[in-house]
This record gives sequence, structure tokens and C-alpha cells, in this order.
Amino acid sequence: DPIPRIHDKTDSPKHNSGEEQQMRFDLNRGILKAPIIIERDSHRIHGRNRLEKFLHGVKDCKAITYVIGLDFIEQYLEEIGIQRLTLIVGKEVSAARRKSMDPEFIKKLARWQSEGRLNIRVPIKGEMHEKSFFCWNHEEKWFMDLNGSANPTKSGSGGRGQSNRITTTKITGDYEKQEYYKKCMTQWDWYLEKSIPF
Repeated sequence: DPIPRIHDKTDSPKHNSGEEQQMRFDLNRGILKAPIIIERDSHRIHGRNRLEKFLHGVKDCKAITYVIGLDFIEQYLEEIGIQRLTLIVGKEVSAARRKSMDPEFIKKLARWQSEGRLNIRVPIKGEMHEKSFFCWNHEEKWFMDLNGSANPTKSGSGGRGQSNRITTTKITGDYEKQEYYKKCMTQWDWYLEKSIPF
């Protein structure tokens, strides 16, 4: 297996060298293999650097959030284009009264759930205070772990009155064989065991 190339964006240039991006020929299996690139970065979340900016390109997302605004579910599925969202809500869903009473929006939620695009879960007991997103783009062959202090709410995702920070770890290439990815999936399995469908 190729050795992963790790890029800490806080210390190194954004681009990778041409050599690191080249395909490798696996003599044992007789196939070309893409390089494995691991990128780590940290970000302060604010009005010009909002949480949802880091979800662009994500097609499949499994998230644990302490609180989430209903508007963000709609934004993630319709504007950002996430095709499948599994969401464990650790404490509560926040919504403006107008949004929560909008029959068209309620129909959308029901449709997304019946289509399998939206799956909402809640803890069996207690609360989950995490703010963590496991994200995939299978076509582009990458996985990203995004976590930090930012809740997907108006203030938490870059609005006024809060300061937040996130860290991203993105693995491009054969991510399923990476120990970091396996550990993330073991953690996700724990969250599933400790939650039930809403």
C-alpha cells in the first residue's frame, strides 16, 4: 500500500507536489493506485468563514450535533447538495416559529425522510454535546472528519455573538484502509448504538 502523504495546512503550502499526486503502479495486483493524501487544518468560524462553507462538495454526511437549526437541514440538502444526511441531535432542534409551522417545510422533511435522504436520531438517554461531521464524496474518493465547537445554528455557524473553531482531517484516495478512518467509523458505530430513530 502507498505511504500516505500528510499535509498540515497550518504549516505547509496548499498545493501538493506533482510527484505526490501521481498514480502508482501496484506490481502485485497489476493496477494503478491513486496516492493517499491526508490534509489537516484548523479554522476559526466567523461571518466570513461560516461552518457550511466546509461542507461544499459533501454528498454523504453523518453528523452528531448538540443543537441544529431547521434551516440548516434544508440548506444542507437543497443548497449544498448533500444527498444523504444522517443526523444525531444531541439535545434539540431550534427553529423560528414561522419555519416550524410552515406546512410546505414539514412536507419537505417528510419527503426527505421517505426518500432516505434524511435520517434523524436522538440519544437513548442523556445528551450528546459533540459537534462532529463525518463526510464523504464517493465519486471524488475522499472522506473528511470535521469537528469542533460550532453548532449548525445561526449564531454557532458564524453569526454574531459566538466564537467557534473547527478542525478538518480530509483523506483523499483509499481512505477505507486508513487507521484514522477506521477509528472514526468505530466511533460512529458507538453513536448509533447509543441513539434511536426520532
